[in-house]
Amino acid sequence: MHMSEAVTAAFIQLYDSGLLYRKKSLVNWCCSLQSAISDIEVDHVYLTGPTELNIPGYEKPVTFGMMYDFAYRVNNSDEELVVSTTRPETMLGDTAVMVHPEDERYSHLHGKCVFHPFRKDVIPVITDAVVDPQFGTGISESSIVSVCQDEDVLDTWFSSALFPFAAFGWPRHTDCLEHLYPTTLLETGHDILFFWVARMVMLGLHLTQELPFKGVLLHGLLCDAQGHKMSKSRGNVIDPIDVIEGASLKVLKDRITSSGKNGTLSSEETSQALQKQTSNFPNGIPECGADALRFTLCSYNFKNKLLSVDVNSIEQNKFLGNKIWQTVRFLLASMEKVPNGIECASRVNITQRSADLSTMDKWIMSHLAQLVHNANQNFVTYDLHHITLGFVTFWQNHLCDTYLESIKPVLNEGSCEARSSALSTLWTCVDVGLHILSPFMPFLTEELYQRLPRYAKKCESIMQCDHPKTEEFMCWNDQELEESVNHLLLVAAAFRAIKATYNITHSRVHGSFVCLNSHLNTVLVENLEVVKKLGRIASLTAIDKNTSPPTSSSASTTCDSTIVYLHLKGVIDPKQELVRLRKKMSKVQKEETKITSIITAPGYIERSPAHIQDTHQRKLASLRAQLEQLLFIVQNLEKM
Repeated sequence: MHMSEAVTAAFIQLYDSGLLYRKKSLVNWCCSLQSAISDIEVDHVYLTGPTELNIPGYEKPVTFGMMYDFAYRVNNSDEELVVSTTRPETMLGDTAVMVHPEDERYSHLHGKCVFHPFRKDVIPVITDAVVDPQFGTGISESSIVSVCQDEDVLDTWFSSALFPFAAFGWPRHTDCLEHLYPTTLLETGHDILFFWVARMVMLGLHLTQELPFKGVLLHGLLCDAQGHKMSKSRGNVIDPIDVIEGASLKVLKDRITSSGKNGTLSSEETSQALQKQTSNFPNGIPECGADALRFTLCSYNFKNKLLSVDVNSIEQNKFLGNKIWQTVRFLLASMEKVPNGIECASRVNITQRSADLSTMDKWIMSHLAQLVHNANQNFVTYDLHHITLGFVTFWQNHLCDTYLESIKPVLNEGSCEARSSALSTLWTCVDVGLHILSPFMPFLTEELYQRLPRYAKKCESIMQCDHPKTEEFMCWNDQELEESVNHLLLVAAAFRAIKATYNITHSRVHGSFVCLNSHLNTVLVENLEVVKKLGRIASLTAIDKNTSPPTSSSASTTCDSTIVYLHLKGVIDPKQELVRLRKKMSKVQKEETKITSIITAPGYIERSPAHIQDTHQRKLASLRAQLEQLLFIVQNLEKM
């Protein structure tokens, strides 16, 4: 009702200003939409003869390009003038009838008029050499004049153009209009820049004397996973409601079939669409929810012209939401096990850094600081895909896969102080992470915010909370600490890699290491429990550089200063492993020999491009490194 009032007010103002006027003229009318269509929304199809086309709203194809004859009665006479045309509907706008000046059949009608049966007025007979006397009856409607119309009409885009200010109550002087208009940013597709954006700007300036928004952010055209434009005939259209609620393949096919029955698609297009739809969505579209859909769309660089939307990516982000939920559940369960756990439900203070927090606590807080900085920086430039990527890296890789695993021994066996510090740090990461995620997954974050206990006063909604500020968290940024912990993580990863090499799936295996860098050695020694947990081994000891490594062990070099050893005695069967590894060595040796023969062949250097030679050299170096490592392992196994 209010939009109707706004349309009326805008119409009157534009009419009074002389910018809008009424005129009897042809418009582009859509019988299916029951609305006038703007010129720029019309697709022109050129026909050379009778052609059947599918028209929305018609079950059967409609024939176009057919020649029709109709007669005008000569004014004040019983004589008729027969006109040939492929578009008889345009006669409603005829202002003249045109004949060739040298066509003797109509020479006696030059300067006379014919009677228009619908308008009840007369139109002249005029002459022009452009008329083809051999075409039809040799008489043409005055097409240049008859199809003349307004540059635009009051179509759907007219009311849409009023939206930025009509939504706030215009033409009434409301509080919302005063305080919220003009808006800051319009986000829309580049394909409707002139359909909608230009109209909003023009009407906003004229009717409110202000631009309706300060900036415009244009996103690209959504395509399917293969980069094809979505269309019903391709069977690749993704309806957002289907992504949110899910849709079976049968439901999707029924829609295509319905489009075929109502004439939107031809029988051939319907058949092709059904086949492609089965290929595109063999199991239908899974229920993913609005949060996963929004997060996925923001994960693309939507400033690109084309955006390839993959339903599988949306489903993966649904699973991300599940992981976030499970993380909060883990936090709540852990807080219940600690006396006065509610006291951990507040953000850690920088004054706790030196005395109370562990290395891993400070490490995750440093990454949290970078998350906040990254989010605030990219919100300003509207590079939302950098924020979503940063969040996934932080939550999945740093928080869940690393920090959560590292503090489990602390939560199970640590002192009260250590448990409280770990829980306060985890609570801080969860709380700040939810605030960063809130614009992308508002439903999930609101639900979890309400469930998350808070020692201090709680806002009614997460939407009312202040967004985390960079300056509040950058004091936690510690690149030197991150580098030290990264070394620790490499050591843990090396143990996991050796276990995978020997297909060891349990944790009943022991390890040791030699580190020549005193600083890194200290970090490792102070965090043996962390390395054990992340490396999935039972025990870990530091050995002196002059001490011989265990004979029944497998070694791996993580960097120039550190070598790790996994003790294999009693864990694996050396004979079986030797058989397997010798087969692998033989295969690698054959590859090494093949590459060597290629690069030593006569004329290789002269004939081969530089990038090919570089590829061969890197491949050869990799193979030789593998052979060296395999030989070392084999020699160790032979001693067992």
